[in-house]
Amino acid sequence: MNRTDEHSNLLHNLSKGAESLACGRFLQQMGTLERCRVYTDAGYDRMMRKHRKIMQIYEESCKSWDQTFYKVMLRSIDVGANRSAYEQLADTLPYRVVLREQESKFRLEALLLGVSGLLCICKEDEYTSRLRQEFRFLKSKHSLETMPVSVWHTRNSMPYNHPVLRLVQIATLINNMPFITNSILDCRSCMDVERLFCVSASAYWTTHLFPTLADTEHTLRLGVQKSYLLGINLVAQLQYAYGVHIGNQALTYNSISLLESLPPENNTYTRRWAKYGVKANNAFESQALLQIATEYCAQRRCEECHLAKVLINRLIEDKYTWQEDAEGYDD
Repeated sequence: MNRTDEHSNLLHNLSKGAESLACGRFLQQMGTLERCRVYTDAGYDRMMRKHRKIMQIYEESCKSWDQTFYKVMLRSIDVGANRSAYEQLADTLPYRVVLREQESKFRLEALLLGVSGLLCICKEDEYTSRLRQEFRFLKSKHSLETMPVSVWHTRNSMPYNHPVLRLVQIATLINNMPFITNSILDCRSCMDVERLFCVSASAYWTTHLFPTLADTEHTLRLGVQKSYLLGINLVAQLQYAYGVHIGNQALTYNSISLLESLPPENNTYTRRWAKYGVKANNAFESQALLQIATEYCAQRRCEECHLAKVLINRLIEDKYTWQEDAEGYDD
């Protein structure tokens, strides 16, 4: 078989096994330097993909970085069915309004729950009556609109991910941050991320939101694992995008260092890679694996994939032949 045929056969077999991430067998067998090259290329590829999305939000936010950071924070709090609703909330309740009421957690709760439309589903009692009264005042003061509650998916929400809980946690986060942009840009380590995001909802919600749960207080806390996910999907991405935009190379390097200091994600894709013995050592590597799985394997873009390029280079350098490894490839 000549080299052109080997090249075509390699891509054909990679495409054939793409759905099951079977190329993980090759990644697992690579040497440290080759694997590092794949992770670096795929990791930066993912950073640039997210950078493009953030810059799109920046343009939609009238080129306000404060509004951009605020909107990305809201959309990062839930990567599931309610992401679009959080984005709509960020547009309906802009950061300039939130900033004016930032010193009062109670007013922030009234604003976030009121504008989202979710205040109407909160149980009627003395505290929520005060929230409704406060929101009527703030709505008139800032000329605000109210979102229809129907845009939120609440029926099957787990308690820890319920949008009412997330919004009162966000109220605490904003209340703790003098300025969102500065707080996020100042993160330098895993510990900084924990200090910034490990917050609890205010005392009222501890006993009233999910009173039947045995461990309500733990549920209402934005915990360590969630803070790490926000470090990955919010802090590092915003630092990178902002650093690229202003030409601050130190900030872009810091975003990568931050990812390398955070533990790898544990999700469907990382568990599928682990079947082939491929385990990320940190969040930068798990982001690289996620990029390969979602942007290349899922779309069968094997010829463009960073992993395939290394294998093709082996062919070119006569260090690899498809026949030698094909036997162990097929599921």
